[in-house]
Amino acid sequence: MAIELYGLTITVNGSASTTAYYSVSFVSGGEFVQGGATIYPTALGATLVSLYGIELSINAPAGKVSGAATLTTTADVVAGRVFVSPPIDSDTVVTLFGTSAIASVTVKAGEESAAFAWTVSGNGGLAGTAKDFLDNAIQKPA
Repeated sequence: MAIELYGLTITVNGSASTTAYYSVSFVSGGEFVQGGATIYPTALGATLVSLYGIELSINAPAGKVSGAATLTTTADVVAGRVFVSPPIDSDTVVTLFGTSAIASVTVKAGEESAAFAWTVSGNGGLAGTAKDFLDNAIQKPA
């Protein structure tokens, strides 16, 4: 498989009542594009975002958090884990996009992690650029 560019979003559905650490990490098949992330917390407070080759980490204040990043792969499957610590009182959803939504995984309220293994072969990558995806993937809070 040739190198393909995909997009990933992370969204807290609801409003977390506590500051939390969110992490999406790959164990195989994917690598984040360096410098390619957009994060929108809705509460005032310190927010730290780290983007490494195989991990997106966000430390955000209580409230709703939405973010997006881009990744590349030559593999047929992108696999990894999502962590939320401490567990929060809202679901956290991570979705993979190519030309459309490919798959998603949910860390349920009160839980700390979820694993994913998404088949990307046969699903085209992003039609535009990484910047196009990051500019349009998530709604900026009002």
